[in-house]
Amino acid sequence: MYRGRDVPDPALNDKFAHKLAFLEEVTSWFRENKPKRSIVVGDLNIAPQEHDVWSHKQLSTVVSHTPPEIERLEAWLGTGFVDAMRLIVPADEKLYTWWSYRNRDWKLSNRGRRSITSGLRRT
Repeated sequence: MYRGRDVPDPALNDKFAHKLAFLEEVTSWFRENKPKRSIVVGDLNIAPQEHDVWSHKQLSTVVSHTPPEIERLEAWLGTGFVDAMRLIVPADEKLYTWWSYRNRDWKLSNRGRRSITSGLRRT
C-alpha cells in the first residue's frame, strides 16, 4: 500500500481525508452562522482554477488541484466568500504563489502552482 501524502485518496491518505473533512466542516459552519464580515487567512493548499497550476491536465490528480478539493472549496465560496487574489488577477491569467525547490531553474521552467491563501466574505 502506498502511503504518500500526495495520494488524493482519503482511504490511503489520512491527511487528504482530514483536509476534505475540514473543508466540509468550515463550509457548514459558515452556512449556519452567516457572519456579516469575515476574512480567512491561511494556506489551504488548493489551486482551484486551470490557470492556478502550470498544467491543469497533468496536475488534476495531484493533491491541491483535485476535483474533490475544488468542489469543496467552491461550496465554501458559495457561502459568500470570494477569492481575493482573483479580484485583482483575472481567472484567465496565470497566477502562481509557489515553485518547486526541486527544479534547477524555476524561473525558466515557470512550473508554478497557486494556493488559495485567503478568502474575503462579502458584506
